[in-house]
Amino acid sequence: MTIKEELLEFKNHIDAELANRISTLTETMSAISTSDISREIAALLATTIAGGKRIRPFLVKQSFILYGGDPEDTAALQAAVATELLHIFCLIHDDVMDRSVMRHNQPTIHAALSANRYKMSPEAEHLGNSQAILAGDILLNLVYREFFKATTDRQNHAALLEHFSRTVEEVCIGQLIDVDLLSRDSYEESDLEEKNTLKTAYYSIIRPLQLGALLANHTESFELLERIGLEIGIAYQLQDDLLDVTSDTELSGKQRYSDVYSGQPTMLLSYLKSNYPEIHSEVLQYRQTNHSNEVESILNELFEKTGAISYAQKEIHKRIKNATDIVNEFPGVQEQAFFKEFIGLLAERER
Repeated sequence: MTIKEELLEFKNHIDAELANRISTLTETMSAISTSDISREIAALLATTIAGGKRIRPFLVKQSFILYGGDPEDTAALQAAVATELLHIFCLIHDDVMDRSVMRHNQPTIHAALSANRYKMSPEAEHLGNSQAILAGDILLNLVYREFFKATTDRQNHAALLEHFSRTVEEVCIGQLIDVDLLSRDSYEESDLEEKNTLKTAYYSIIRPLQLGALLANHTESFELLERIGLEIGIAYQLQDDLLDVTSDTELSGKQRYSDVYSGQPTMLLSYLKSNYPEIHSEVLQYRQTNHSNEVESILNELFEKTGAISYAQKEIHKRIKNATDIVNEFPGVQEQAFFKEFIGLLAERER
């Protein structure tokens, strides 16, 4: 079975596990309150878990097995579930901060509430945002419940909890930097790189790989996992930046140029700022504007003629090559085989 097939099979499995957890959460919320807002939030959480590639929990489970863990050990699956629930929590809050109205081809929680339940209120946006934040908080509580179930009986429980808590701290600090960058007309490329390192490389790749290894009581490869995860993670983020300006909305489930409309700093915008400051200023004029085919056509031309897309592609290829070079430093044949195939899957994502 190829790694792509394994990921698809795992996705189906983890999707069922997530649906089960949300169903249990719905029952818990119903036992606490019979209010219709509680029911509506539970229903919105159930739709929010749909979609997503499930890369993070997949890396937890695969790393656990790679470093000698028993494939039948339920702890790895529970930790993988906790990892994905953490990601969904982050997305709910991230959507509020980025003012994103759509994810995976459906309205985000705050947008759905503002447009429906609170549509007659002059405070519709504020109310939708507030309830979405609380929905995320409820989910974060579930995250830690699942993580404690997975790790309480492990001898290295304290180390596992410290590792997981560090992951939460890193992604939140990455988001602090992300939000702060929105306030600036000027920022250093190093600021952007730090944000991408914390929010994507560590959170999405390095920490899940290390968590799986730690569950298997293996720490010897932590440094190598960090080095290869950094290259893979930055490449992954650059691909996201690139896909924001090149992908089809229906296929990606996300509005094209959403980073531009929300004013989100990306590597492509950083490239324009450094090399084409006038065009960068022109692109920034479209922040907080409504999407239209005319605006999209203008942005297409600006990104193409400046070579921003070509630049991003070259940077992605450089990071992928760096990761490929590190593969050979892993002592185990299975480790090398896994990472070679995973990097190949990453390269395929660009196409």
